Amino acid sequence: MATLTNDSLKRQTDINEWYYKYRLDTLFVLQILFLGLSVLVLLSVMSSYRLISPMFVAYVAVFVFLTVFLVWYFKYAFNKSTRDFYHWDKRRFASDGNVAPYVTAEVRQAMTQIMETSCPK
Repeated sequence: MATLTNDSLKRQTDINEWYYKYRLDTLFVLQILFLGLSVLVLLSVMSSYRLISPMFVAYVAVFVFLTVFLVWYFKYAFNKSTRDFYHWDKRRFASDGNVAPYVTAEVRQAMTQIMETSCPK
């Protein structure tokens, strides 16, 4: 049997976490779809008993499908543009890696010199 190292255990944990969050995101969209279809079934039953107009059901159906599509599209656009593909709990920003450090090179060099002189090895 192969030996498990800390790296392989960490990688497996990362894979499991990614898979869980991906399923959770998919489940959210499917729940929205299920709620929309439940409303349409309820309205269709009410329409078959002639409690509401079939035209009203058609308008609500268009609204529900449009809403479900928009929720799915915004989730897709958010995931594609701001979520890190490998770590779903982390976000990417347009300025990642492009922001100048707050501590300049001169200050870092001075701090390094101070640390080297005050902390003997």
